[in-house]
Amino acid sequence: MKRNLISLLMVILLVGCGQHEEAVYDTAANPDGFPPKALQIISDVKGGTLAGGDAIMNAFGELYTQHSELLDNEKWKVVIDRLGIYFRKTADSLAGVGLGSFGLAAEYYQLSSFARPEDIPLRATANLFSCWLTPDESVRPQLDALKNADFGMDAILPVTRYFAMGDSLQQQFFESHLRSEFKKRIEGANLATEDKIAALGSADRAVLVYAGLADASLLQKLATFSPPEIDLVGARVAALDSVEYRLELYFVPRVVIAEKLQVYLGLQSSQLGAATVNIAPKTPTTAWEQNRVVAVSRKLHCPGRLEALGVGICDFAVPEPRYLLPQGEEGILYFLQSPEMNLE
Repeated sequence: MKRNLISLLMVILLVGCGQHEEAVYDTAANPDGFPPKALQIISDVKGGTLAGGDAIMNAFGELYTQHSELLDNEKWKVVIDRLGIYFRKTADSLAGVGLGSFGLAAEYYQLSSFARPEDIPLRATANLFSCWLTPDESVRPQLDALKNADFGMDAILPVTRYFAMGDSLQQQFFESHLRSEFKKRIEGANLATEDKIAALGSADRAVLVYAGLADASLLQKLATFSPPEIDLVGARVAALDSVEYRLELYFVPRVVIAEKLQVYLGLQSSQLGAATVNIAPKTPTTAWEQNRVVAVSRKLHCPGRLEALGVGICDFAVPEPRYLLPQGEEGILYFLQSPEMNLE
């Protein structure tokens, strides 16, 4: 896979940046008397034999260890600025290729930003792509799978969760670079047929709708809390290790909500017994949009095996807590069923 990316990069280096760009430096004449090692780095970068963020950073680290005088050399700074422009053009070309090259593009945006620290728009782009550089190990195999033209829902779903439900940078990257690519893949490969959607869990359906990759008609209502009326349309509890769990809940408010409500959880654990957890959603319920999916996600610490989990909604701002009642249930909680409790 790495060999394929380097081959792609070499093609971009040879034809993607144009034949009339300003030369980084005349390494043959070396009019400023730079050390041979510095000239070799420039030649290797331009020739494509020195490629990738780590390799290039390591090469410069060794250069400056041996020739620290270059750090204050004004003429060398001009060369570095030109290299920064070259790195940016390479990154732009890689980003234009699409999903399989975003990781390598991120490395070159980072290199370019290091070389041209005063370029604010460049810094913003490098910052946006930085979320591709250090992903959670749990999602890395799916990111690698996107390099294959035949990737499917098994890659789309975890990557969508990672970006669309991540921090603000991850969400921005999803909006600007991933959603359109995923929509084209889903439609082009017919990945959202009725049979295939029927095989998905409620949380998988909900995350596709939440991310704008599927129509709301695919949602599966698990419970309705009221008043005010709020549907629970997706849930997922996955074990991360023996004591940590990842919880995902997807709600759809059917009316405008005036109160700042909290999600109320009832846990049953083999070690803790019964316990409760209150979650204040990152997006306050007063800002939830009517008939739009809202995601609530967090880690749960629960020593012992998690045996049951109930979901409720409560207004704790009033003197006497007021629980929204789940329709058809005897108590204040809707207990997740086995399809939503992926605890293996």
